[in-house]
Amino acid sequence: MAIQSTIFSKISKAAIAVPIIAVGVAFNAASAQAAALTGNFQIGNFLGELALDSDGVYFSSDHVDYSGYDPYTSEVSINGAEDFAQFKSAFIQDISIPFSGPQESFFDFSVEDPAPLGANTPDGLSTFDLTKVSDLMVEQEDEGSLALTLEFAGNFISDTQDTSYGKGNLTFQFAEQGVTVEDFESRLAGGEKFENITFSGAAFAAKDVPEPATMLGLMAVGGVATTAIRKRKEAVDA
Repeated sequence: MAIQSTIFSKISKAAIAVPIIAVGVAFNAASAQAAALTGNFQIGNFLGELALDSDGVYFSSDHVDYSGYDPYTSEVSINGAEDFAQFKSAFIQDISIPFSGPQESFFDFSVEDPAPLGANTPDGLSTFDLTKVSDLMVEQEDEGSLALTLEFAGNFISDTQDTSYGKGNLTFQFAEQGVTVEDFESRLAGGEKFENITFSGAAFAAKDVPEPATMLGLMAVGGVATTAIRKRKEAVDA
């Protein structure tokens, strides 16, 4: 039976099972026919180190100095399908826990390979604005192995400034002989910083956000339908 974290508010009381491998990540990609980003991709690789403490998750690169790219701290490679096939990498920011957002351009997607193969710089085009992050969820996977999950929600902004809604999760793994959820959460609450966290997966989904005019139209249709139902009910009652 999986043991779940319950000791303090930053650890969710309802941990979920998470995969150990990277999985599909649905996002929006710019195209001539569809300005808003739609499609899917997976994060293929993270060339760096991960650290975690009670205040957040920290990404750092082991091959490039990103100090000049503030607020970005590292890059990930992107393996995309559909609209996302054009993207090869994305800049990523650290994550605060608890989340105080919104966090603009949490991801900044690029058509270039990640460094050192590519000469990337964040351009502010085709981004993901983070608006909501869950509490950290911790689950005992196997003896000496924990799965850590953060769920996300936010908006994809295309290079034409069209918006798509997205939500999903990032998952990590912590392995240490004899570690348990209770042990991990106690050390985390005590201020320990864990620096041997590994990236294990990511999954996101995106859908178009209706235009304001469309929303007004739907509201108008809904109003007409409500009026018609009311009139029919009054006729029956009469």
